[in-house]
Amino acid sequence: MAGTTSLSELGFSEVQLRNWKLLSEFQRRLEPVLSQASPPRTEADPRRRLLSVDYFSLQLFALLNPVLKTARGLCAASQFGRMQREVCREPVSLGSFSEMQHLVDPELLAGLLRTLAQEARPHFGDARVREKVGDLIANDGTLLPALPRMAWALWQNPQLQPRLWASPAGAPARSLLRPAPA
Repeated sequence: MAGTTSLSELGFSEVQLRNWKLLSEFQRRLEPVLSQASPPRTEADPRRRLLSVDYFSLQLFALLNPVLKTARGLCAASQFGRMQREVCREPVSLGSFSEMQHLVDPELLAGLLRTLAQEARPHFGDARVREKVGDLIANDGTLLPALPRMAWALWQNPQLQPRLWASPAGAPARSLLRPAPA
């Protein structure tokens, strides 16, 4: 594929990728969620090579493997044989991966992850600690390095100045970047 990162340029190898069994369980649980949802119209097109299940699997696999730092690296890693056998059926182009974010409903993934998080409550250790586990929130800061590059455009117009809203502890973790109130 033209414009893709070669495997020799990745800086990591297939051996460094982990959590294959967890991904398999996720895909098993994702299947009924996707079968109940209406698929993107483009999935019916025989030319479409990247399907929703592949996209969601790639997203989760990237979260489970910190060595996959960028979308470009994730797409390049899709050239690995085991990635094609267990994550996505064939190599994924950066363009197709990027396009899928506009075609799939992210709430499908968010809903499944919330369900799995509820099931993952610990059943061991001190009861006082188990009680507080629900208050723990994992924060993903991948957007933070890009904010300075984006902020200059938003701050030029006072009506578009961003505000960050986050859910309180105990509520499902969710944050949004919204325009400032007029």
